[in-house]
Amino acid sequence: WLAWMQYVSIFYYGFEILFVNEVAGLTVQFDAAGLDVNVKGDLFLDTFNFSEGDLPRDIVALFAIYVGLLIAAYLLLWYFHSSNDVKVKASDTRTKKWYEKIFQKNKKDAAK
Repeated sequence: WLAWMQYVSIFYYGFEILFVNEVAGLTVQFDAAGLDVNVKGDLFLDTFNFSEGDLPRDIVALFAIYVGLLIAAYLLLWYFHSSNDVKVKASDTRTKKWYEKIFQKNKKDAAK
């Protein structure tokens, strides 16, 4: 029941793009016990159920995942953003004063 998770993974699409790029159209020559065996790269693609025709889908899926995560990050930052009520827990008083100085400057700039 976890098979659907591969479709929301950047590794699934990224690996398919890289694998197809490297193996498609390649002929690999093996020397197995004195016999020369030529294996086409398409055999490797079929083994992993990859296809050259899926490259546009993979690129669009990676871009969609990127945009989705970007929107999710923006919404989370917007949701957890506090309106200049920053509580600094700094043991070093110099650091605390530096933060207060920055936020006081930002409040003054916002008031203008």
